[in-house]
Amino acid sequence: MNKKSNYIKFCRNTFIIKIIFIIVSFCAILCIQTVIDSGKYKGVDAFEINKPTTQDDDGDVKYVVTKNKDIFENRYYDNKKIAPGVSGTYEFDVINNRKSKVKYKIDTSNTNSSNINLKYRLKRDNEYVIGNESTWVSISGLNLTNVLLNSKSTHSYILEWKWQYEDGIDNIDTQIGKDGNSKYELNISVYAEEV
Repeated sequence: MNKKSNYIKFCRNTFIIKIIFIIVSFCAILCIQTVIDSGKYKGVDAFEINKPTTQDDDGDVKYVVTKNKDIFENRYYDNKKIAPGVSGTYEFDVINNRKSKVKYKIDTSNTNSSNINLKYRLKRDNEYVIGNESTWVSISGLNLTNVLLNSKSTHSYILEWKWQYEDGIDNIDTQIGKDGNSKYELNISVYAEEV
């Protein structure tokens, strides 16, 4: 009787553990799927094409989304400062929530009072669209035009940046670092229209 009783307890405990494991697994999958579906996973910003913002003389509806964000997070200096040789990425999505296809462009501009030598390259859906493995561009080369995006679709971008100091201006970089009052802002704007 004692062996039988122990065996029943063992089977019951095993069954309970299996049920708990299934419930925990289901909850974990549900939570992960919710985070993925919401597009709110860490590090990804969204430029959503939702509501018209302007209309031109021909009656064409225009959509404009602009972001001025601190994209220069890095693993050095408590993520608050950048320095010569430091690099990082900024991820963002362009999302077309409209019922029609859109054509959009991405324009960038900066505020760079100290002439910090930042360089960029840009990937869309993991393919370089500006720069490549060995080529970086300045802010003036960081613009895209005539990009088509289907209805209810998303383009995912990774903006890679680095403070390039190999250009023979190390003394300027050193002075910028010593000053400590330098400011660099990158503005990203997405302009879209229905096609």
